[in-house]
Amino acid sequence: MVAEKTVTLTRGPFAGGLDPLPDPAVVQLVEVRQGATVYAQGADYVLNADRIDWSPAGTEPATGSTYTATYRRVANGVVNGTDADGATIGPPAGEALVAGQLILLDYRWKLPRFDRLALDRDGAIARLRGIAHPWTPRPPEVPVGLLGLATLALDWTASPRVRNDGVRAVPYAEIEGLERRIDDLYDLVAIERLRTDTSIREPAAKRGIFVDPFLDDDLRDHGIAQTAAIVGGILTLPIAASIAETGMANGGRPWTLEYTVAPIVEQTLRTGSMKVNPYQAFAPLPARLTLDPAVDQWTVIETTWSSPITRRFVQGWGLVSRTSTSETVEVVSTGRRFRVIRTAAPPPL
Repeated sequence: MVAEKTVTLTRGPFAGGLDPLPDPAVVQLVEVRQGATVYAQGADYVLNADRIDWSPAGTEPATGSTYTATYRRVANGVVNGTDADGATIGPPAGEALVAGQLILLDYRWKLPRFDRLALDRDGAIARLRGIAHPWTPRPPEVPVGLLGLATLALDWTASPRVRNDGVRAVPYAEIEGLERRIDDLYDLVAIERLRTDTSIREPAAKRGIFVDPFLDDDLRDHGIAQTAAIVGGILTLPIAASIAETGMANGGRPWTLEYTVAPIVEQTLRTGSMKVNPYQAFAPLPARLTLDPAVDQWTVIETTWSSPITRRFVQGWGLVSRTSTSETVEVVSTGRRFRVIRTAAPPPL
């Protein structure tokens, strides 16, 4: 670091000589004075290898007299308050730090590391050191002949964390629980396969037996009115429901708070133009349209299913909601344009 210091010096025995400074690595002389007299650097003195050189043709203190010199030097800082996150660095005693100057630090860093504990054939515990790295430390491999017990995570900011990743025996209670869960999984897979096979099978079986898994209304007869509902794979009685809108009691309008429409931006007038005859059509074109046959008849068959309404009441799927859509057509601009066609008179014969 660069520190600033003020010392008292004694002028040498002859004029124009050199006065050594008490410290090495001096980078700058800030001020040299004797009482009220301040000497000018360059005209009265210069810095010469950690010494004040009075060789320039200027004024200088009398030989044997004392004067003060303020200079800046490269000093070793004093480290205080060291912890895992940093330290407090200050200047040596009797000196002050210089703002805006460079500070060089030399330190040793404890890198994160993973160690492993292992057991040898004689029952002795061995500690295997991993490869330290600032971001991705690697744990060591347990050699053949040792039994791995645990892994130690060392980050040097807290106590080591122990991870029990050694070889251990699984209790029989956990093994039996795993077997039960595997049996339940097989049952669920079997049921799902039966449902899938039934849904993709043709409606009429080989021996005239009709199979409906009651998954939805796809296999029901769309030409006959159905009075039952399918909910959750069960054929049950339907539930008829009617929706009473609250807005119907207000003259067909929804209930809202009292309000007054206040226009914010209005554009009531605008100039524009339009073409009177944009296609240059001066006479209507003769056209005739004949519809053959003139009358068309068809039949519309609608089937109303009660399963969706029943499913909402039984399983609570979704909520009854209302969506309103409004359209507004506004004329943005209208213009008129007149075009006068003039025909010149034919030249005389």
